Amino acid sequence: MRYFSCMGALLIASCYIILQSTYSYATPPLIPDFSTGKLLTNKPINTESRTTIDRIRKNIYQELRHNPAELRKQTSQLAESADPLMYNINLGNQYIDVLTADAPEHWYLFSSAEAGKVTVFASNIPEAVTYKVFLFSKPLGASASEYVSQGASTTIRAAHQQISAVNSDKRDYIMVVVAEDTVSSESFNIGTVFSTEYDANEPNDSFSQATEVEAMSDITAALDNNYDIDIFKFTQSTQKNVVISITGGDYNAILFNEKGQSLYEKPFESDHAYIQTLPAGNYYWEVYSPTNNVIATEPYTLSTHEYLAQLSLQMETDQYGGHWLDYGDGQYFAIYQSAYVKGRAINKEGKPLAGAKLQFTLSNGIANLPDQVSYTTTDENGYYRVKVLSPAGYGRKHFYGPVMTYSYDLFSLQVAVIYGSGQYSVPSLLVQEIRNSEVSAEYTTTRSGFIYYDIYSMRYHG
Repeated sequence: MRYFSCMGALLIASCYIILQSTYSYATPPLIPDFSTGKLLTNKPINTESRTTIDRIRKNIYQELRHNPAELRKQTSQLAESADPLMYNINLGNQYIDVLTADAPEHWYLFSSAEAGKVTVFASNIPEAVTYKVFLFSKPLGASASEYVSQGASTTIRAAHQQISAVNSDKRDYIMVVVAEDTVSSESFNIGTVFSTEYDANEPNDSFSQATEVEAMSDITAALDNNYDIDIFKFTQSTQKNVVISITGGDYNAILFNEKGQSLYEKPFESDHAYIQTLPAGNYYWEVYSPTNNVIATEPYTLSTHEYLAQLSLQMETDQYGGHWLDYGDGQYFAIYQSAYVKGRAINKEGKPLAGAKLQFTLSNGIANLPDQVSYTTTDENGYYRVKVLSPAGYGRKHFYGPVMTYSYDLFSLQVAVIYGSGQYSVPSLLVQEIRNSEVSAEYTTTRSGFIYYDIYSMRYHG
């Protein structure tokens, strides 16, 4: 750890910056405890430096007071405290520090040698204390009066606080860590990470920087380094039963309420679908990598959609309309070349479900012959209608009818509902036969599909 030794020239780049031209996406190296290094006290402060300190502290105080996650009334203690302790740090490193009752506020000064995204964090914060993090920046080498706020992370008693900033030029930065009310004798980590590749949602590493999204939607984004987290904010207008899934990459998602409190004991893990009841309210999503295995070029999709409880299904086939036929293997639909599949999606409350994404696969089960797949989305009243094509077959079975001889195969139709980028079975499928425009028979299956006759050829025999 390098400590700041030119207080009178506070925030002047040439005094303290060690520039790095190459940055790594790997975990920042952990540098041993530097809190016992020489601390800066009783150093002369020039007028510009004193003005900058006062202005930044006023900015911090205003953010503390107005941040939506803040629950406690703030005091003027911060503005009246002694000059903050300041340290020189290098971008891309991680350090260990300790706040004390005499010095509950530390400043960490560093610079970026190129345009890009800077992430700062405080982690392993001791329990039962609240350490808040603020970030300020100015153009590299500019006057200290040009420092501006880049965001804050102020969640009460959080073990981890993080902020990111995206800038189009080289910049000087100040990271500020402030204890609220009490301090702990235990240490915590602070660190910085730099990225040159990041998605359009950045910066969104804290609740105050959250990207607003629709409640029922697919969020497609990417993490850009192992320390990156994505925060999204949404409003749920009414209570709904939803399916939550995250696909793409080894990522987890955590759901918070508007007070910054996690709603579940465990995170939502990738490649799983979770059914939850989501009351009306304001929420935050946090997406992160639990294994620090981020691939910046591979996006993820976080999906929240209303739960599809049942799907009714009818078929308008090119043979005998919506009738079931029996060629000796049972009562099934029969398709020669194509059919229209139609019906309605229902939610858990028995109401029509709009916007449900459906996949229909006509599978022949033959390794060297392709299946036929069709997609559709239910309309505002929950209805759907989609054309499906018969896959190729061999005509291995035969039925001798009154006029025609049919060569056919028994194939299957499988129905899936799409949440995000994953396909999931329909929990209840109501299969209906139609005669004279009326439902003449029906049955319910939990297998999300059924057998049908696929006609390979028809031969007239008189």
